[in-house]
Amino acid sequence: MSGREVADLHERLSRKLGDSSLPTLPEVALRIMELVSNERSTIDQFAEVIQSDQALTGRLLRLANSAHYAQRKPVTSLNRTMVLIGMDRLKAMALGFHLSKAAAADESAFGFKRQWTVSLFRAWFALRLAERFDKSISGEAFIIGLMSDSGVPMMPRLAGEQYAELVTPEMPPALRLKNEFEHFEFTHVDVAAVLCRLWRFPSVLAKPICLHHSPARPVEETDGSYDGPSLLHAIAYFAGSLPMSPENSDLPASIAEAGFAELAEHLFGLSAAEVEQILLDSGKDFTATRDMFSHIVDRSMSVDAILQKANHYLGDSVNSLCEESLEHERLLGEVLRFEAGGLQLEMERAVDQLVTVYINDAAGKRLLSEEINLTLQDEGEIRQLLLLDEASDEELRNVFDGLRRLAA
Repeated sequence: MSGREVADLHERLSRKLGDSSLPTLPEVALRIMELVSNERSTIDQFAEVIQSDQALTGRLLRLANSAHYAQRKPVTSLNRTMVLIGMDRLKAMALGFHLSKAAAADESAFGFKRQWTVSLFRAWFALRLAERFDKSISGEAFIIGLMSDSGVPMMPRLAGEQYAELVTPEMPPALRLKNEFEHFEFTHVDVAAVLCRLWRFPSVLAKPICLHHSPARPVEETDGSYDGPSLLHAIAYFAGSLPMSPENSDLPASIAEAGFAELAEHLFGLSAAEVEQILLDSGKDFTATRDMFSHIVDRSMSVDAILQKANHYLGDSVNSLCEESLEHERLLGEVLRFEAGGLQLEMERAVDQLVTVYINDAAGKRLLSEEINLTLQDEGEIRQLLLLDEASDEELRNVFDGLRRLAA
């Protein structure tokens, strides 16, 4: 298509999206986007904008007080939350919260929450990948990963009933785009491009989103730094290529042999083991922020399931990673119960070697809780925290065996 034809297509799509009452971005999101685009923005300016949105502030405070951050005292201020989470991540999550709410307002039957759940994982994967090279663009990488496939759930309504017959939510990204390109006037990339225009995304976000299926050049370091736009394009392309479906019986050989691990080496000089670690770290971020993005997350999709799909082309060496994630998921849901020193204790795994211990009364009512980290706290401190001064040696041994099991 010529440039003029593409412009006409996008104009028609804009009218279609407008006719379907696509939500406008709230004032908070617009102000955050302005601040993100301004390199001179300060923490105080972000705090002022975010505090004007009680729902967003509440979710950020709950995240800061979650086991993921293991704070001994409750976090009650947004400024403390910003320091704890980090400005780059906080900006990304604050903007992503509103963008995803607006883009996801129209729930279709086309794997709606499944698609957005995968997109949230891609967002964290993109952020973690960006942090390997240039932390200053990690927030932009998160938004690009989150919004690149924002057009997918809208396709059935815009393209018609035939879409669901030719494209399924389980298809790998490249095959889905191929089917869209061959059978429809436009693709989900066109829809995302129109969304970027309607919501006035800055070029630093819009361009990589529009190019996330276009091959990127290998990233190159020059004088100790990387070219931001080129790096974001490479991250968008790599995260967009991430295969997240194990059902590959109908996968064309050309795609199956594309070599995701080889692509990581070609674009970033990363080994399969390094990509595995980024995936695992992304899974931890995803788990920690599921409540933050509860409006788009399909809770039936476990981290293990997502990692298995993401790791499908990395080779046999990923088996240990999937097994580790599976064990982590299992232990997250396991509750151990003990009686010690006349008290009833319940303990469950939190994150990053943390174990949450609840101290109950005789009726089983929870009186208080403590976060235990065996790598930072000695047995004497833990005994004091859990009020176990009167526990027998055998009771203590059982309690510490349980703590070590959940923290392993």
